[in-house]
Amino acid sequence: MPAFAKGKDHTEGMEEWKEFYRLWQEIAYSKTEETYNKRLLEFKERYETNHLIEVGYIITIWLNPHKEKFIRAWTDRWLHFEQYVTSRCEGIHHLVKSEMNSSQADLFEAWRVINRVILNQLSELQANQARQQATTPNIQESGALFDNVRGWVSHEAILKVESQRKRLLHAVPACTGVFSRTTGLPCAHTILPIYKKGECLQISHFHSHWRYQRIGSPQLIIQPRRQFDRLVILPSAPPTSTQREPSLFEHVEKQAQQRKPPKCSACGNEGHTRVSKACPLRYNELRLPPTTAPAPVPAPTFKPPPRAPSLGPPVPFPTVTATMTTTTTTQTAIYIATTPLTFSSPPLQAREPSPPQRPAIIAARRGPTRARLTVPRPAWARLAGLNTVLLLVFAVLHLIVLIYGCVRARGLNAAWILYQGPCSQSKTINLFLHLLLNVFSTLILASSNYFMQILNAPSRAELDRAHARSGWVNIGVPSMRNFLYLGPVKFTCWLILACSSVPIHLFFNSLVFQVAEVRSGFGMTIAAESFVKGAQYYEPGASLWNTAVPNNCSSSLSNELCKEGLFGNGTNGDMSSGIIDPVTWMNKTSEESLNISRAASEASTSWQRLDPADCRSNFLYCDKGTGLKGYRSVVLVVNASESGASGWKRDEVFPNMTNSDDKFWDDMIPAKETNSLWYYEYCNIATAFDNGKCYNTCKTSLGFDQIAVESPSEVDPKNDTSDSTWSFSFWGPKSLEKHILKAQMRGGFDASYNTLSVSYCLAEKEEQQCKIGVPTLLLLVALLCVLVKLSQCIFVMARYASNGTGDLLVTPGDAIKSLICRPDPTTARMCTLEMRDVQFTWDRLLGASRRYKRYRGEAYGVEMLHGDVEHEFLAPQARQWKAQRRRFFRALPINMWLRTYAILLAVLIAAIYYFYQATGGKFQASGAFGSSGINNFVTLDGSLGLSNQFTGDFVRLVLLANIPQLILSISYLQFNSLITKIFLAKEWAQMSTEYRPLRVTDPQGDQVSTYRLQLPYRWGVPCILASVLLHWLASSSCYVFMADGGFYGSIMGSPTTSANSMGLSGSDFIAVGYSTMAIMVAIVVFAVVICVPLLLSMRRLPGDMVIVGSNSLAIAAACHASKASKVNISDCSLKTDSSGSESGMELTVYLHDREEEGGDRRTLSVYARIAESKIKWGVVRMEDSFYNELKNEVDVNEIGHLSFGVQDDAVGKPEFQKWYI
Repeated sequence: MPAFAKGKDHTEGMEEWKEFYRLWQEIAYSKTEETYNKRLLEFKERYETNHLIEVGYIITIWLNPHKEKFIRAWTDRWLHFEQYVTSRCEGIHHLVKSEMNSSQADLFEAWRVINRVILNQLSELQANQARQQATTPNIQESGALFDNVRGWVSHEAILKVESQRKRLLHAVPACTGVFSRTTGLPCAHTILPIYKKGECLQISHFHSHWRYQRIGSPQLIIQPRRQFDRLVILPSAPPTSTQREPSLFEHVEKQAQQRKPPKCSACGNEGHTRVSKACPLRYNELRLPPTTAPAPVPAPTFKPPPRAPSLGPPVPFPTVTATMTTTTTTQTAIYIATTPLTFSSPPLQAREPSPPQRPAIIAARRGPTRARLTVPRPAWARLAGLNTVLLLVFAVLHLIVLIYGCVRARGLNAAWILYQGPCSQSKTINLFLHLLLNVFSTLILASSNYFMQILNAPSRAELDRAHARSGWVNIGVPSMRNFLYLGPVKFTCWLILACSSVPIHLFFNSLVFQVAEVRSGFGMTIAAESFVKGAQYYEPGASLWNTAVPNNCSSSLSNELCKEGLFGNGTNGDMSSGIIDPVTWMNKTSEESLNISRAASEASTSWQRLDPADCRSNFLYCDKGTGLKGYRSVVLVVNASESGASGWKRDEVFPNMTNSDDKFWDDMIPAKETNSLWYYEYCNIATAFDNGKCYNTCKTSLGFDQIAVESPSEVDPKNDTSDSTWSFSFWGPKSLEKHILKAQMRGGFDASYNTLSVSYCLAEKEEQQCKIGVPTLLLLVALLCVLVKLSQCIFVMARYASNGTGDLLVTPGDAIKSLICRPDPTTARMCTLEMRDVQFTWDRLLGASRRYKRYRGEAYGVEMLHGDVEHEFLAPQARQWKAQRRRFFRALPINMWLRTYAILLAVLIAAIYYFYQATGGKFQASGAFGSSGINNFVTLDGSLGLSNQFTGDFVRLVLLANIPQLILSISYLQFNSLITKIFLAKEWAQMSTEYRPLRVTDPQGDQVSTYRLQLPYRWGVPCILASVLLHWLASSSCYVFMADGGFYGSIMGSPTTSANSMGLSGSDFIAVGYSTMAIMVAIVVFAVVICVPLLLSMRRLPGDMVIVGSNSLAIAAACHASKASKVNISDCSLKTDSSGSESGMELTVYLHDREEEGGDRRTLSVYARIAESKIKWGVVRMEDSFYNELKNEVDVNEIGHLSFGVQDDAVGKPEFQKWYI
């Protein structure tokens, strides 16, 4: 105000001051950040010119650093019960000062005043509460709305809710949740449905702040607990010291100052502490008080440690009896000889030890019966070492094969042929090699996954670190959240192992490939039955076809055929046929003549007989479109059933031939002689890359009219009839109408000879040849991945297994064992803590709806006594148990369900989309199931045409074909994690139904070992089988197709790959194919598999137990066992060998404050024995000290505790509506 006041009496400028204060109040009461920013901008624009200093002071001193503490836009985010003061201490401070008459009173008088003020306040509060419980506020118009809460909540709360009810008389805007969030009271929107139905508000609608009776510890309000990086402070005094520990402020100030060299409190020297290895008196505290020495046993004499003159005469060193203690961050096992040791020493001054001398407990290590200082290796180190050796063996084998392959292939970017021979043997070798590759890849990935599991599993120290920061880790399942507390080194190692697994998934199964030869042609002979019996024949056969003759285009008939392009000069009309010159026919040593001769002499004795249907399928329709495999030549025996069908005479077949044509043929075929040969041609075949269609140059010779058909060589196997007979017209009707024979010196044909009926076929068998190759480049990639994994495994072993970092909490049983043996102090008195209290789960999601807020007080499980579902604090408190069996799906976090099914549904939708594209938008599968040449191929470059558009680099094709495998592997990891969590929920819930042993990695006592598959066989085996089935379907849906022999090349037999580096011929074919049949089956199986977790989640959990999931905080809260357990600990302190005699005792020393866990060896033994026994979760009787601490807060007779106990503890079930803490 002074900045605005003017005049002598400061009355001028008051209106401007009021306006300034009004704008400031508007800023302070801004309900949103947008409103705040807008009003602040108006404030600055108005006063920045004339009052820059005042505006700068307000913004820099108050708004920027402290706006979250008093601006409504921020304070309304927290529960504050409409108390807007920034310091609650100021009010009580003023009241205390007003009661003190003088500031010169002593400290005791000040305490009396404070005590009197507090007692007076307490009396006034009790009187006010009694008045309010005896009276009723003025709420006559509310009906029965407050009937159930009168006398249970304060009048102020009822009047505030009544004001909300009166808002219903007018139009109510949309709910923002501010009133309920800041006051803990129901707003008008919550009251509306209750008021309309004439129902009553329940006590659960009112926060415990407004209730008269509150159970449990007081709750902090205004803001949630702020997290600070805690300063780890180790106690500087021994556990038995009574000295005051320095405060945190003193430690911070000490760290800010220049540090002085530490001074040992044991030996008095500077430069080390009493727990340092440099201190010669480090283990003096292990000496026990004098006891009766056992019978003397000959033993060496050792030089004693220095001692003070007041220590008295020397006493024999006693036998040490060890007691098992629990694990912590650092542990050192000291083995002490059981032989009594005696020594003598002259008196020495205290704290002045001689440097060369050491305590007897250390010096005893040098004798025959010595004490050993060892660092125990974690339980997982042995198996980790085995996996490391396994990876080393695989790396050496890979290197040997790679060197051999580079020598054979003469380079890295090539492949070498491992085997070449008959396909019958090649298939066996290929199967064996792929099984071997699968075994190797499984072992490599299993070893890598084991180390990834180790890196992702927290140790107890890391779990404690997470809890100290009010965080948590996941136990028993892989979780990226764990790396927030495991450090960047572990995450880097885990990420390297994960990335190095990707190439193994993509390429390892393709380190060996098989290529089968598919022939691109065969020799076809059409003859009478007498031909195969040695009858006489004349080439080119009685049909006079397949021979180059002069064409006459001068006549009108010939001119028309020439114009239509039905034949060219010197051809018979088929441009792609192998037309043979007459000189070749007359040469008996030509290849064609030799083929005919071999067919005539060998067909009847050694060739395979086929019926007409099989013959038609194999040699006309290219073996159903897949290409000819196992056959080289064929003889079609025609008209064998006709009488006298020993052959054909030329003058009978062509009775009206002209004299000039007759003279031309006389030199090759006599006119009167019987000819048993009708026709010979070498047929070229090739795939058409169109749903199984193929090209066959002999099509027009086997019943198709070359003039009538659209394509003179393309055939479709789908048109193959099931007729067992085969008859066809050698020349088509339209060809005869066009007088195609007369125009080519074959005039005067008798049409009665045109129909040929195939009686049977004789096919020349040829063993199909196959090759097995190994690509050296992929072998190098696999070797590099194995070497990367090996290096990471060695690093993990050296860093985490050799320095005794402690066992890891791999399974929930490991965590329960550790947390029972050493309870977590951050979760004390939280035995009913659940996963939903610290994670975003189903309850948080449903809590966003008004309907759920209405009934959340009657929800299942445990009920919070105070706070909204969205603003509950993780603090010790009692809760009322409301038993109700819940279903499995509520035992898993909502984000787990959403993340898993987002991935699975994305994969399913992508598969359906590509199936739609593969079928041309028809959703109708066609082709063959799995790898087949009749299926379609992925087009890589459509501009090349023919087969070249599908081919490409081998590595690129392998990568493309195996992408579905990688996606499926990622999906399976999420699916398996979901199944594992469902099983863990069941296993945890069963702990409340019967006494069960813990499942741990290093079993002791009654504990059992972990499952080999992380799941029991009845769960794990079906998951693995489903994974194997889906991977097999994926490999059948998308695959690398390789063939040699030219069938999958172009129709002219040109090579399909530009550079042959795979060890194949020039007519090889490599492409990525896909099977729509397999894709359809894979989609159905995948859809069924992903529904299994949903079906499992609909079942109810066994027993009645808190739901913890894999949350370490919730698990720790359930593991505060009773020190008063009746477990038998009589044999906990001794270890015996096989003969029953006592052996060296093992004493484990933990470098932490033992007062945190009681410092009682018996308590530690009780905890350890509970963890080793069969246990059950439920109501247990705690020690008396537990109830003594609670008697001033709650009625201990009405409060129970839930934890694990043994059978002798008679663990009970939680009771309905009973309070537990």
